[in-house]
Amino acid sequence: MASTRKYSVLAPLSRFPWDGDSFESETFNLRISRYRELPDLKGLEKDLATLDLDVIKGTAYWLSFEYEENEILHQSNLVILFLLALWLSIPTETHVKLIFSSA
Repeated sequence: MASTRKYSVLAPLSRFPWDGDSFESETFNLRISRYRELPDLKGLEKDLATLDLDVIKGTAYWLSFEYEENEILHQSNLVILFLLALWLSIPTETHVKLIFSSA
């Protein structure tokens, strides 16, 4: 049996209207955290355009989760499901422009 890789994912939540510090959901092990500084993106931010880097530096809330590459849902699917669930419960302008993933 081949080993599967586990990935850690961080996605900046632009225009996320919330005042809390953190929230965890057992569904897909999602977590929303407030960052006062840019979180550790494992060097992935060095390839961003200046405009994108400015956007994520100004983003307070980040969605994070882990997933294995053999799972049915891909990281982008989980982010889309989160945004859809958020919009169905409280319609907002929250969006995710970038997704950072590291093994």
